[in-house]
Amino acid sequence: MSRHEDQALLEAVSTHRQRLRGAFVGGRAGIGRGAATLTGRLIGSLVIAAVACAVCVGVSFVLSVLPTLKQPKAVPAPVVPTAVHEKAQSQ
Repeated sequence: MSRHEDQALLEAVSTHRQRLRGAFVGGRAGIGRGAATLTGRLIGSLVIAAVACAVCVGVSFVLSVLPTLKQPKAVPAPVVPTAVHEKAQSQ
């Protein structure tokens, strides 16, 4: 008698797993996903990918600009015309 009960339990578990797998893949009551749902997921995925790319480009830009901001700006030396400089030395 226990062998029959074990077999019945294994079949019940197998049936339960098949129903869960079918519900997971096909949705509730075996209804497949419609084109609208799949199109919405596709558009959502494209938007997420575009945002991720924009973030990567922004981070790359900021990282390339930071080293130039850290460098001190060189103050140019005053330009003295040579003619004025020579007149000042001759006096």
